[in-house]
Amino acid sequence: NAEYMGVVSHFTMGDEFDPTAFEQDGPAEDFFAAAAAEDAEGEDGNAADEFKTTRDAVLFVIDCRQSMLHDNANGDVYFETVLSAASQFLKTKIITNENDKCGILLYNTREQKNPMDFPNICVLQDLDLPDATRIRELQNMTEGFDFKQKFGFAAKDVPLFQVLWTCQTIFSNNTNKNFTKRIFLFTNEDDPSKGDESIKNRSLQRAHDLEEAGVTIELFALNPVDHDFDVTLFYQDLIAVDDEDVGSRLAVNGSTKVEELTRKIRQKEFKKRAVGKVNFAISPDMEIAVRFFSMIQEAKKPNPIQLEAKSNKPLKSETKWICADTGSILFEPQIRTFQPFGGEKVPFSKAEMAEVKKFDTPGMKLMGFKPLERLKTYHNTRHSYFLYPDDEMIKGSALAFAALHTKMLEHKKMAIVRFIPRENVIPRFGAIWPQAEEMDENGFQTAPPGFHLITLPYADDIRPLKVGANVPVAERDAIVKAKAVVKSLTIDFDSRNFENPAIQRFYAGLQALALQEGQPEECEDSLVPDVEGIRAYKPLLDDWMQTVGDLQAAPKATRKRKADDEGGDEPKRAKKPVPAADNVAQLAASDAIKKLTVDQLKGYLSGQKLPVSGKKDDLIARIRKHLGINV
Repeated sequence: NAEYMGVVSHFTMGDEFDPTAFEQDGPAEDFFAAAAAEDAEGEDGNAADEFKTTRDAVLFVIDCRQSMLHDNANGDVYFETVLSAASQFLKTKIITNENDKCGILLYNTREQKNPMDFPNICVLQDLDLPDATRIRELQNMTEGFDFKQKFGFAAKDVPLFQVLWTCQTIFSNNTNKNFTKRIFLFTNEDDPSKGDESIKNRSLQRAHDLEEAGVTIELFALNPVDHDFDVTLFYQDLIAVDDEDVGSRLAVNGSTKVEELTRKIRQKEFKKRAVGKVNFAISPDMEIAVRFFSMIQEAKKPNPIQLEAKSNKPLKSETKWICADTGSILFEPQIRTFQPFGGEKVPFSKAEMAEVKKFDTPGMKLMGFKPLERLKTYHNTRHSYFLYPDDEMIKGSALAFAALHTKMLEHKKMAIVRFIPRENVIPRFGAIWPQAEEMDENGFQTAPPGFHLITLPYADDIRPLKVGANVPVAERDAIVKAKAVVKSLTIDFDSRNFENPAIQRFYAGLQALALQEGQPEECEDSLVPDVEGIRAYKPLLDDWMQTVGDLQAAPKATRKRKADDEGGDEPKRAKKPVPAADNVAQLAASDAIKKLTVDQLKGYLSGQKLPVSGKKDDLIARIRKHLGINV
């Protein structure tokens, strides 16, 4: 047992474990040390800066050589495929975050329109907020559009360093440090330098300048007609790889289909941003800094925005406190919180109230360790976070993080921590589960090394299931056949493959309204059971049904049980009937009317075609005014 910051911990790892002991040349150390060296915006590493970078700026850069306008192996035109994907990207952005910026740049065109006045580079759409007009423009260019007449083709290829230079100028003119800046590069030419080392070196230098400026280049490779896209010829040296990404930004397997390209763009649609940063206290004298990421989030409809009827502008709500005695407006210094004590009101300021509610500063504190098998499935009561070291806040965090990660994997242990993610949040205990790095057969990362932070339930969140004495037990044969049915109908479930049909229909209607389309797009409900697939197992189901007998028992009449000693819903009381009008008039002449319930008062007012809004005193006053009674 270890006493830590006044808390006695009963979690032990073993005498051989030392979280500060590590080897400096291990693979995990190299991985996290490389992550620590990456550049990020901000000067002083203040945690508040993390939440300022909340806007995204994406520039679609499309190669428009003639082969991009010809049919590929699947009969599709790459240029139209990319524009369709870009149109879908803008639709998503305009709904999910209308403050993000998107732009489209074409190169290898006859037309010239760019801030650097380079030939054969044309800015189709400036880097700006997405709107319905820009989406319709892209849709029109995919339906019988004559590209050769409108833009034409360049007589020779544009050097890629000029394209990257133009992109850097566009970002400089239209964004600030609060944007994450990304280039989506689409091309089916795997060697734009054609072996010219001068062009390649200048392109590499310009790509390095973009990286220094915080601009990320994402390559979307499109397979040429006669061979697969070879990324090693040119782009492998040009595109830097972000160690935080699961996999690589190099699309080594070129796309040929619209669905495949759209899927790849969706994977890059949202830049991964940390939910927050905290200090991780490994011991009273040692702290490291970590960032935590949300692994999954429920998709919900956005909150409605109230608009002014005439101008269609958003309404702003304002709250004012009114003194009950004088009716005057109260200002913040005049409002105080008090606690009755000893017959007096003891006042508290806002700062004092905040201090009372505060348990500790945000952060994580290591309490001890437990074997991995001690964590059960039912302990996952909410989604987990993914932890990653942050050397910007505390130097050396990546190395210490890697040492702890390596030792926990070796000893098959999880860490128990106390976690407070931000101010004014109640503390929770969590289990830190180590995840090893995983690679695919091509040597690309499919799962990064790090920790999963699983929020543990409180003791009263887990309750034993009370089972009565007279519980029917199924026969062994029925249980075996039921297991066979369940096993046969079990699918390889992944929540990412199933969309909420209600939300999809909502956004389809919103899209049709914004783009002035006739009818919303049909939304496929992927949650509908596969009836044809289930019919294939009909003999198995029939055999099981025959074993257990007819389960379609007639429904029995039920009645609501009364609340027992252990708690439960109280039976609802029947509403009292509305008294006759003459009786109400008699009661209104005295305080006896106050004995009537609110429902009875509203019932009388409704019968007299009078408003029913307000509190009980308002209803009584309205009845007396209607009857001409002054009390």
